Amino acid sequence: MKTLEQLSHDTFYSMEKYSQLVIDFVQEVEDLLTSNSDEESLGSLLYTIDNVLEIIDKNRLYDLEALESLSNILRSKIK
Repeated sequence: MKTLEQLSHDTFYSMEKYSQLVIDFVQEVEDLLTSNSDEESLGSLLYTIDNVLEIIDKNRLYDLEALESLSNILRSKIK
């Protein structure tokens, strides 16, 4: 599993590999975690990311990997 720092670096320096949706999710997770948001906000974003994982084109491998990592990162932050 990638760390949030690795994902942020990858999506910034290799933007062409990722959809704008994934880039936005990475930024939103960063913002929520740096502002010490409550579990409800983290859970809401986790729910949204998990829903996207269910419907996203499975051929978008970079997006899938990033979304799965974001999901795992958020799960680890929710008690």
